[in-house]
Amino acid sequence: MTTVPPMTPARLFPPGFTIDHGVRICVAELGLTPRESVIALHLALEQGPRQVMANLGCAEGTVRSHVRAILLKLAVKSSTGIAGIVVATVWRIALEGTAA
Repeated sequence: MTTVPPMTPARLFPPGFTIDHGVRICVAELGLTPRESVIALHLALEQGPRQVMANLGCAEGTVRSHVRAILLKLAVKSSTGIAGIVVATVWRIALEGTAA
């Protein structure tokens, strides 16, 4: 299980949150693929496409392609919109006590 990196502002995700948790939540609640979920979570951690590319070891074009797909699925216009939906969804699930 991968935990959120220590540089992450504590206010973004609930205590004990892991990337694995986030992926399951994004797949179940937002209809994203597992890879889109990982990218969306990295965007929520305030990382740009180039930082995501470096962290995940994939091409910048691949990240941008996934970001376009996420924008369409979530009906938002920016990575900030993606981050807002992801963070809100994770917190909603955590507060409901039904984390995936």
